Amino acid sequence: EYPWPFESSPSGPSTIRGMLVVDAEDVDPSINPGARYFVEGMYVSQDDMSAGNGANNYSWKELEFSSNGNPSQLSNTNVGDPAIAAWAAIDSDVLLRQRSVPGDGIVYVGSKAKDLGNGSWQYQYVVFNLTSYRSVRRIAVPKAVGLPISELGFNDVDHNSGLENIIDSTDWSSVVGSESVVWETQTFNENEDANAIYFGQAYTFTMLAPAPPEQGQVELSLFRPGTPEAISLAAWVPSGGAGDPCDYPVGDCAVDLTGDDLINTLDLLALIGDFGSVGDGTFRPIGDVSGDCATNTIDILALISAIGSDCLPRSACCLPNGDCVEGLTEAHCVDEGGEWVFGEVSCSDVSCPSPGACCLTVDLCETFLQEDCDVAGGIFFGDGSSCNDVVCETGFNDECSQANVIALGENPIDTTEATNSDDQYNEDQCGGTYLGEMNQDIWCLFTSPGPGELTVSTCNSVNFDSDLVVYTGGCGDLNQVSCNGDGSGCEGYSSFLTLDVQQGETYRIRVGGWSGSDAGTGTLLLELND
Repeated sequence: EYPWPFESSPSGPSTIRGMLVVDAEDVDPSINPGARYFVEGMYVSQDDMSAGNGANNYSWKELEFSSNGNPSQLSNTNVGDPAIAAWAAIDSDVLLRQRSVPGDGIVYVGSKAKDLGNGSWQYQYVVFNLTSYRSVRRIAVPKAVGLPISELGFNDVDHNSGLENIIDSTDWSSVVGSESVVWETQTFNENEDANAIYFGQAYTFTMLAPAPPEQGQVELSLFRPGTPEAISLAAWVPSGGAGDPCDYPVGDCAVDLTGDDLINTLDLLALIGDFGSVGDGTFRPIGDVSGDCATNTIDILALISAIGSDCLPRSACCLPNGDCVEGLTEAHCVDEGGEWVFGEVSCSDVSCPSPGACCLTVDLCETFLQEDCDVAGGIFFGDGSSCNDVVCETGFNDECSQANVIALGENPIDTTEATNSDDQYNEDQCGGTYLGEMNQDIWCLFTSPGPGELTVSTCNSVNFDSDLVVYTGGCGDLNQVSCNGDGSGCEGYSSFLTLDVQQGETYRIRVGGWSGSDAGTGTLLLELND
């Protein structure tokens, strides 16, 4: 996890480093002539995920390996996309689709059918888990009844960094059924550490079939319990054989005959060129939009009514003012000046950031989104905060309006130069813990990245008798929600409290001393448990 704000060293921002372990033979150009290599990085960011933006944290670039195995960069970094997108980008025969698991995350399926020239086709399926916690345990590829399938293949990942001692790396089993080809690992109830496709992983499945491809639906069964139990995505599947291809439903967005995600005259021309074609049990006509196994007037009318539309994915769009708009394409969202939430999700699943007060200098406050405030080098006072309620005295949090933004983890605090605030507080919520005078109090601003139980603590981490009070609301309308004077088991009368918090809610945390002689330094710890 890379929490915000990033820590900096005296020479600048700290460097994020990692290690990628590969087999030496895999990157030896003499053993793999003509091979192309793509490297992917993902930055796990809790606050970005809680805002519904976790799906765009992947990036990739193309590499080239020399004879001694050293890599060099061939392309710029493609920001915001996983490396599986490179497969489709360099090979027009690849069909790449992604699907959101309701209430969970996103899964991709890439598929390709290669004509081997001897009447056989090699089918390849790559299942990539972008952000699904529930993960994938099974893939089922439909086939015609009686169609012979051979040479089933499976390739997973080598777990490391300790996971090899936890995850059961047993290869998936495979079986050719009468109407489908299935690869699967154990269910969650059978083995909670089974070899599922966990987030950030891609598994590959291959097979041979004596039939050319057509677009169909593969089914992915999910590993961890929940609803739905499975999802379907469009992919290349074998056609023909002993079964009738027209027995299968038409694929997603059937009117897109050219496969460019746009419904236009090119699709109409393709349909007209196939007009009158009728399936004979061995093929489905190209222009069969309606699913009746014939290209006829019904299909023309359906396609004409769809001209001008598209098959582009639609998702939530976060506008600059914090509003969320449903069902926009990425281009439409960008035109509106918004941030598109990758993954075909709804606004109910997204917490769009709201603009707030940003102190650029001691004399200048502007209303910015936090990201823009950070880029401008300002101090952000929280979503929904107003410049009318803040005083731009950067770096000093003596009053509510000057609260410093803090994050989960340890936050350094210093009350030695602070003065007493006149904001009200009482010990009704923490009776018997000896809440004192809030001497030389300071203020902090925290926006919760998720729902759960928040721990706020100076327990054994400060050098003075500390008191804690937590509020919601603005500085002119504070609502006290929790407090603590002396935390149970805390030395030196330091403090400890817990409270239930909601995702995206902002909390003002006030730290003070018991009496006029109590002030000092230390750390304020914030922890969030589900």
